[in-house]
Formats: sequence, C-alpha cells, structure tokens
Amino acid sequence: IASLSHPRQQVYVREGTHAWDGQIAVSKGNVNLTGDERARLLGSWALLPESHGSVRGISLAKKGSEEVGAPVQHACVTVFEGEWAFEGCEVRSIKCTAAMLLEGAAVSVARCNLGGIGSDYESLALNCVVAMHTSTATLSECTCEDSGDMMRRPPRDAGG
Repeated sequence: IASLSHPRQQVYVREGTHAWDGQIAVSKGNVNLTGDERARLLGSWALLPESHGSVRGISLAKKGSEEVGAPVQHACVTVFEGEWAFEGCEVRSIKCTAAMLLEGAAVSVARCNLGGIGSDYESLALNCVVAMHTSTATLSECTCEDSGDMMRRPPRDAGG
C-alpha cells in the first residue's frame, strides 16, 4: 500500500500506463490529481476519512476477481468520507465496482465515464457507482455503462 498524506498535494501524472498491486491510500489533506489526457492509472484507490480533493482528466481502472467477498476491497475507487470531485475522467473496472462511496462521502462527478470496459461478460463492472450509509453522489453529464450481475455466469454453449 502506498500513501499520499501531505496536507496539500498536487499530483501530475505523465502520459502512459502506470500500474501497481494493492491500493494507493490518500490518508489526509487536500490532494488534487491531474495529468496528461493519455495517462492511465491501473490499480485501486482508498480515499480515507481525513482526505478531500479532486481527480481531473485522467483514466483510473482496476481489474477485480470473481471471488465472492468484500466488494470494498475490489473497487477501483473507494471514498470513505470527505468531499471529492471527479471531472473529465474514466473510472473503469472489470469484475468489481468502479466507485464505492462509504460513510459520509460527498462526491461530485462531472463529464466522466464509469463502469466496465466492454459489454461482454469478461469486461463488465459489477456496479458503476454504489453510495452507502449517508454518502451522496451527484453525477452530471456522465455515462454509466457496461455493468451487470457478476454472480450470474453467462450461458454456456453446447460445447461446454
């Protein structure tokens, strides 16, 4: 687990695909994440209770697994509390939730695409956005697509 915990942090992500195992945890302070429009971040994010900030113009993605279990651990972005703004982003997941909001998260999402990466079973997100407890999500001019019930398997063909 990597951590961003400086009280005020500006992070610019260069062009390219940047991947990691585990989570990047934003533990406190104001973090503003921006980058080149061709920046791709592959891994999961935990935006913890004492953090707030923004994510603008980049792509976030996470590949989950088919394990039955803790969906929080399998989300691309999990916001526990705090105010976060996503603008002009891609938040994508395969076999997990794209954005999970817990506790008292207040998230605004504008001009973003959320969900899976395709309509076939192997590319679906479990959910686009899940808001739990007292969380709120405000979406404007967004696309939520390519999500479905991952507990049901696709029908098998006659061969197998």
